[in-house]
Amino acid sequence: MKRQVLQAILLILPIHIVLSQSIEKMYDLSFEDIQGEHIRWSWVVGAQGIVFTVDSITVDSKYPLKISSHRGGHFNEANFTLTRTIPLPERVCNEICEVVLRCKNENMETLKFSATYIDENENILFSDSILIGKFLWENHRISFANERIKAVRISISLEDESLWKPKYAWIDGISIYIGGKTINDETIENLYSKKNSELKKKYIIPLSNHNNIQKIFNRERICKIIGLGESTHGSQEIKKINYQFMKTLITDFNYKIILTERAIDQTLMCDLYIRGLISESFENQIKEDAKCYFDDYLSFFDFLNWAREYNKTAKNQIRIFGIDSFIEKQACLFEYFQFIIDEKNHNLPNYLEKIFEGKFQEVKNMAMNDISLQSTLSQADFNFLIFLLEQDDMDVEKRITAKNYSYNRDEDMWLVMEKVIDIYAPGNEKVMVYSHSDHVNKYNSFLSGQLSLGNYISSKYKEDYFVISYQVAEGMYTQDEATSFGKTTIHELQQMPKNSFEYRGLDMGLGCFYYPTNQLSQDVTQLRILFQTGRYLDQFYFCSIKKRFDGLVFIRNSSNLHNIEKYPFFKAGEVAGNKRMRMRQKLNKY
Repeated sequence: MKRQVLQAILLILPIHIVLSQSIEKMYDLSFEDIQGEHIRWSWVVGAQGIVFTVDSITVDSKYPLKISSHRGGHFNEANFTLTRTIPLPERVCNEICEVVLRCKNENMETLKFSATYIDENENILFSDSILIGKFLWENHRISFANERIKAVRISISLEDESLWKPKYAWIDGISIYIGGKTINDETIENLYSKKNSELKKKYIIPLSNHNNIQKIFNRERICKIIGLGESTHGSQEIKKINYQFMKTLITDFNYKIILTERAIDQTLMCDLYIRGLISESFENQIKEDAKCYFDDYLSFFDFLNWAREYNKTAKNQIRIFGIDSFIEKQACLFEYFQFIIDEKNHNLPNYLEKIFEGKFQEVKNMAMNDISLQSTLSQADFNFLIFLLEQDDMDVEKRITAKNYSYNRDEDMWLVMEKVIDIYAPGNEKVMVYSHSDHVNKYNSFLSGQLSLGNYISSKYKEDYFVISYQVAEGMYTQDEATSFGKTTIHELQQMPKNSFEYRGLDMGLGCFYYPTNQLSQDVTQLRILFQTGRYLDQFYFCSIKKRFDGLVFIRNSSNLHNIEKYPFFKAGEVAGNKRMRMRQKLNKY
């Protein structure tokens, strides 16, 4: 009977009120969720030549995390970083905040423990680090006192350690003290009050139809570049409202250049399709290409069809460009040249053969002297083609095998975006960029801390860049199992901490609405950010929301993607293989 009553209560009460976790459990301060290589982690983990396991010997009745070097393959050095930012209670005031790491180190010479205290704007108030060299179990402490502390970023790292012999270290856990008292066992719900953090109804724009989306941009400033960010790649409702936003920006505010987080090369065909330069018989191949992405491929294709219809009568046509790395540069350029060069052109076989062989510099030299090709393409399209031929190292393989931790994918995307704007939107033409919120925000990556694409944009265009993030509150979402090579899985969204925008949005009783970030209370300091890779368990990140975004769209209910391949990465391999086969068949005809 008691169990039935409890189940009834659970059905009545919102999940974010019923479920309550301790600080230690919520933020995995005992390091229970980072073992293995392909399971889901709560800490942000970057590792090379390192394996995380649970030790077989207990410490204080617990099994500590064992960190071991792993020599194999091309790894001659070991690197790793465990890091996360933990919001602190509102009551910190001016009391001493101390972070204590309990660990021992057998022979990792560069093992380091760091703590960085930050304020509500993500500015660093104080940072310190300790080199850990003791073999015996010991507590390592870093403390600081300041009334402006809002969060602490904790990091345990190893840099460029030689793997000439096995290396070992152990971590038992982390404790956080405020005024000499630990907060590890306190529940999340008790840490944050409602004071000054409610959203103000007068600033809300309910989003129930096209006209209400218009109201946002009639009220906010119209900028050269609009950023549209999705907090998770895996919500069907985000996809739906994003295409509504894009259509409104196109029809009502004259945004005609679309930049999207898709491969540069594969999007070439999408652009030809919406401009009516290839026939509708090409639909199936467009869909097959779209299945390579972590996306609802039919929603994307429906938008392309809408854009194709719009362009039939538009004075200024919509253009779409991918800004992400090449997936299959040779095959896609091979297709592209078949469409832009007439079959009767005697240069076509030579172009195709050199593209097949990957001799892009020779293709560029031919194109620079090909009057027929230059007369076929507009000057802008010709310049962009030359740019693509010049990019030799911007591919997916580089991202996957990159050993250099300084490599920044967002910098590559900015290189492409800046070139597209210079070529296609040099004056008053307006541009929209649609990508994950981690990329389009104005500060840095929530995950890596590297400069974001949005940081590059705002550094150049200042107030002429306006960015919105779509945030989901409750329901389901789609994610990769653990890595980009895994199968897609469906998960339930985590409970929301009281100091998150999503939690406050629930109080409004609306299914979907827009809210300007400059009207957010300083006590709203967390956003849900979900990545495609399901490796990371943590869904909420401490941040200065108004520093990163100009506006937020609240979406109450989320569902998983409706039309997505089970294994998108392997689908991309299949599509690439089919393209290469068609390349060989075509060349055999000459």
